[in-house]
Amino acid sequence: MTSPGRNDLCPCGSGKKYKKCCLNRDYVPPGREELARKKAVNDLLGFCKRHYMAGIDSACARFWEDFNPEHFVSGVELEAADINFWEWLTYDWKPDGGKGKTLIDLYWEKKRILSQDELSMLKKMKEAALSLFEVQDVFVDQGLILKDLLLGGEYEVKEKSATHGLRRWDILACRILQTDGNFILSGSGYLYPMHEKDRLVRKIKSSFKKYEKEFPQAALRDFLKNEGHLFNRLWADFVKNPPKPQLVNTSGEPMVISKANYQIANQSALLEGLSALNDVEREDEGRFIWLDKTKDEERPTILATFTVSGTTLDVETNSRGRLKRARALIDNIPGGPVKHRADSFQDPYQAMESSREKPPGPGGTGIPPEVEEELIKKFLDKHYANWFDEKIPALNGKSPLEAVKTPAGKKEVIELLKLYENHEEKNRQQGKPVYDFAWMWERLNLKRE
Repeated sequence: MTSPGRNDLCPCGSGKKYKKCCLNRDYVPPGREELARKKAVNDLLGFCKRHYMAGIDSACARFWEDFNPEHFVSGVELEAADINFWEWLTYDWKPDGGKGKTLIDLYWEKKRILSQDELSMLKKMKEAALSLFEVQDVFVDQGLILKDLLLGGEYEVKEKSATHGLRRWDILACRILQTDGNFILSGSGYLYPMHEKDRLVRKIKSSFKKYEKEFPQAALRDFLKNEGHLFNRLWADFVKNPPKPQLVNTSGEPMVISKANYQIANQSALLEGLSALNDVEREDEGRFIWLDKTKDEERPTILATFTVSGTTLDVETNSRGRLKRARALIDNIPGGPVKHRADSFQDPYQAMESSREKPPGPGGTGIPPEVEEELIKKFLDKHYANWFDEKIPALNGKSPLEAVKTPAGKKEVIELLKLYENHEEKNRQQGKPVYDFAWMWERLNLKRE
């Protein structure tokens, strides 16, 4: 087999040039069917350029509509968008104005001599459709397990480059082919916000119902094959108008780790004053919690914590509004703080990330990795200790323990845990310690799909 040139497309199927992809990596030559697929793609593109270049403008208009990717993305993302277009054109485009014949059909009719491998691969390519998948697991440099959210089924996909960018529970649209006994990704891919999964499925199925009115005999796979550009339009919508999910507390306020620091003159007077406040309970030496019992006496919401140590009082809440109310509470305590020093505010995800950061210096933290991981585990164990009983807006104001009692609530809790795990997979890819949420699944008696 002839080795690919430096500027040729990489044989691994990533869509990048060989010199920027697998040139310096160990490379396993593709099998017969994979070679046939690559030849078919090159031949189809050449066939298109020779016979149908006059229709490229109309193809672009159908695929992109009024979206110009160059105005919104650059670099690798722009390269990926270009790959997505050319693959759609190769696999799904109908140059004859949508009369039922794709580029593959037309090529097949005019090409009189084809090998058995080429015929077999063209048939697979003709039938392959884009679909929406959820990443079930990632095995770096080896492959992925993908669950088809539209057509059903689960696939063990042989893949290398994508395993460095995808994480468990990511949502993407892609096309899966089978070559040489392995499932592979054809090359194109559209990554969507994980929390938009259900809305994407509803949107696609709603579009299919409209399609059925015009083509009553069509199956969902037919729709995905004929309307594959829909995935690009959905991706473009997210690029133009990126969703901005916002964590909120049980009061509906944006969740922000909010802290106030005070200097105190009389510790005993302050401790006595805190003990006398309504709905403020002493947890341990020097630490008090302010509770909201108006909605649930048995499981009240923690509004703020007050920690007294020496000549310092620290107040912590999970929103700016609660910090303001907690400060007003403190200011009215007889013998309370004498000086407010500072307020600080931090995004909750940033707070979690900052707990992982290593201080500068040639020796890093100086803490062995296994010790550092254990410290982070203890921090997050404490962070999630009360999670099961907390009223969570994403669960319609129910606690996880309450929500899992119904099928709909159980699904919402599972999606929430997936969101947490997806965030942790990013840390894994960056070589940071990773928190294991397995105990939370077990405590709620939930099984990963």
